[in-house]
Amino acid sequence: MPSMFTLLYILLILFSVRTTILEAAQANKSEIDRQALLCFKSGISSYPLGILDSWSDDSLNFCGWKGVTCRTKFPPRVASLNFNYARLSGKLSGCLGNLTFLSRMNLAYNNLSGTIPEELGMLPNLHTLNLAGSYLQGNIPISLGASNSLSYVYLANNTLTGGIPLSLTDCSSLSTLILSRNNLSGEIPSTLFDNSSKLAVVDLQKNSFTGLIPRFHKVTALKFLCLTENFLSGNIPPSIGNVSSLTSILLGQNKLSGLIPETIGHTTKLLELDLSFNSLSGNVPVSLYNMSSLKNFSVGSNGLVGQLPSYIGHSLPTLQSLIMGSNRLEGLIPTSLTNMSNLQMLDLSDNSLNGRVPSLGSLANLSQLVLGSNLLEAHD
Repeated sequence: MPSMFTLLYILLILFSVRTTILEAAQANKSEIDRQALLCFKSGISSYPLGILDSWSDDSLNFCGWKGVTCRTKFPPRVASLNFNYARLSGKLSGCLGNLTFLSRMNLAYNNLSGTIPEELGMLPNLHTLNLAGSYLQGNIPISLGASNSLSYVYLANNTLTGGIPLSLTDCSSLSTLILSRNNLSGEIPSTLFDNSSKLAVVDLQKNSFTGLIPRFHKVTALKFLCLTENFLSGNIPPSIGNVSSLTSILLGQNKLSGLIPETIGHTTKLLELDLSFNSLSGNVPVSLYNMSSLKNFSVGSNGLVGQLPSYIGHSLPTLQSLIMGSNRLEGLIPTSLTNMSNLQMLDLSDNSLNGRVPSLGSLANLSQLVLGSNLLEAHD
């Protein structure tokens, strides 16, 4: 029977072997990251600012390379890539999918081309993805919404095509989705505003989306909604009024029709409302004239009828712009407008308003006044 000393010696050897194996495995993971970075560099054809000069095959300290941030724990792993406005040209390599501890990727406003690699959807810890302002094309990868940690997606100002992947709209961790100024098309997925407790910013402006605006169901954090300059049609869903967190509703320059939902007046934190350049009809709901938080109120270039309420200058005390031109409004311009001390822009042109124009000389901040093409009388 071996002695106690022998057993301890054997255990010590086994522990030493296990430690050596673990250290080798950890070093191998770090080397995978280093090789992934070098692979990324190989796809970059030009970097005139010299930002990748320190990235060399014989340099082992990749955590010291410019643009790279590693986690503080051992072994060193890449946690962040930051090349904002770095004038990089070239294509994104799928090797980036090997950076399994990467949580933040900011390659915004460069000259990158080609497609977004599917491998980016395989990054289990990716929280922030910013690829805005380049020349990226093709579809948004279906894999992108697979990560349970993805929160911030900013792909604006590219030439992306296709639709929004369902996997992305179903991503429960997503808080910010900015896809503006691309060539995206198709319908906005019906699940985008369905049971999302974290989604706060949605910006899809200046694309070619068609179909209806999805209903809003149990969306509790949404603050900024911009769908401007698309080809959306149908009615504005009344369920939008259930989103009490909204501060911006921007739906201008679409093909929306029907009545303005009275329920929009339930969004008591709303700062800006833009429904201009659509085909909306009927009266402006009274509830909208009582939204004391509003700063910008634009419903111009529709088919709206009715009169401006006499109390409008008192019920919208913080208003900075009021744009209701190119509708079918009639009646008088309320004298209460003289109480809007913050008003900078007033456009009531191209309606059927009549009577005298109130004296607006007391509005010190008013810089743009457009009242043409009405039936108005000049003020004495």
